[in-house]
Amino acid sequence: DIIGGVGGYWIHPNSDIGGQIDGNQFFSDTIVIDPDQNLGDSLFLVLADSSGCVSDSIRILLRCGCEATAGEMGTDTISLCIGEPAIPQDLMNRFLEANDTVMYVLHTGLGNQLGTVLDSSAFEVGSFNYQMNYTAGQVYYISAVVGDWAGGPWVDLGDPCLAVAVGQPVLWREIPVADAGPNNAICRLTYELTAAPSVGQGQWSVIPDTGNVSFSSPNGFSTEVTVGEPGTYIFQWQLTNGSCEDTDEVEVTFLEPLSFSIAYECNATSTEYQATIIVNGGS
Repeated sequence: DIIGGVGGYWIHPNSDIGGQIDGNQFFSDTIVIDPDQNLGDSLFLVLADSSGCVSDSIRILLRCGCEATAGEMGTDTISLCIGEPAIPQDLMNRFLEANDTVMYVLHTGLGNQLGTVLDSSAFEVGSFNYQMNYTAGQVYYISAVVGDWAGGPWVDLGDPCLAVAVGQPVLWREIPVADAGPNNAICRLTYELTAAPSVGQGQWSVIPDTGNVSFSSPNGFSTEVTVGEPGTYIFQWQLTNGSCEDTDEVEVTFLEPLSFSIAYECNATSTEYQATIIVNGGS
């Protein structure tokens, strides 16, 4: 079945395969498979729609008489923080031919196509760890793969009867690093909190919540905070990136600001006066 695009599909000239399109279904021409010539080879189908949009190349593996099936994987996306292992949900329901074995593959392909193979895991292990050449936040896929035994726990990925389960999506997210800035003491009741930039969504709060604190931008890396009275306050900066989070705290002491008033007293002849400065606040 053809999904997406705009109706009026047609076979692009770059396609290796000819055939007919009926509505949203493609029916290939008969392809003769010769075990000595093309068994296990791949042909690629390329489709286009009436607006001129061209599909990715769709790999068609030439095989007949292959009965192995790779079963099914879970469909829920495995969302992890970097450093956590990816353990797929294997729903089994597979069939192995003689000399077949099964392993897991981490790859980039959609559906039951492997795309770029990033890593393999023995069936008995069944887990994958994030590597430096992976991209945080990118969706990869874990598939069970069934094919000819290649020694140890491994499958021969060149087996013309290789069976690949539709992959379970997995992604690793970068762990945010929260840095709320240095402690400080100031002689006023407002202060500019400034956290170091990092990934994720931020949130400022005061611990404990006294109710007399307000933030001009509670989700911003920088925010002006205003307190109702002098004292020492602890502010928490929390960063969240999916299920990955980190927090940091900063202590700010607000000293009572100084204020003053001036009183003038003139003598009886208004030729001299005395100024009295009255200072309030401070500590």
